[in-house]
Amino acid sequence: MKIVTKLVLSFAVMIFLIVLVAYVGFESFRVITVILEAQGENQVFQDVVNRYYITVFLLVGVAIAGTLAIAYTINKMIVVPIKKITSVADEIANGNFEARTGILGDDEISQLAWKFDKMILHLSALKKALDENSPMNKSIVNRERSKKKK
Repeated sequence: MKIVTKLVLSFAVMIFLIVLVAYVGFESFRVITVILEAQGENQVFQDVVNRYYITVFLLVGVAIAGTLAIAYTINKMIVVPIKKITSVADEIANGNFEARTGILGDDEISQLAWKFDKMILHLSALKKALDENSPMNKSIVNRERSKKKK
C-alpha cells in the first residue's frame, strides 16, 4: 500500500474517532440535561447520567488511543525510515561505502531506500576502480608533468 493511501486512511480514522467522540459527548450532555430537568434527583436517572459520563470518558480514551496508534504508525512508516536513510547518507559522506539502509517494502520510501542502496553499490564499485587505478593514474600524471618540464 502506498504511503499516501496509508496517511489518508490514518487521518480518516482519526477524524472519524474525533467526530464520534464529539457527537457522543454532545448527545450525552443533551440527554443528561433533559433527564436532570425532567426528573430531578431520582436515583435511577442519576445512574443513567453516570453511565453516560463513563461512556463519554471511555470514548475519549478510545479516541486518544486511536490517535496515538495512528501517530505511532506514521512514525514507523515515515520518520524511522527517513532517519535511517539520513544516517546511512552520513556514513557514506564519511567514507563508509559498506553502509546500507536495509529497508524493505513496496511503498515509496522503501523504493527510495532500495535505490539509495543500489547507488551506494555503484559508488563503491567506482571508488574501488579508482583506487585500483590510482598508481597508474599517478604515473601518467608524473609522466605528463615531466614532459611539460622539458
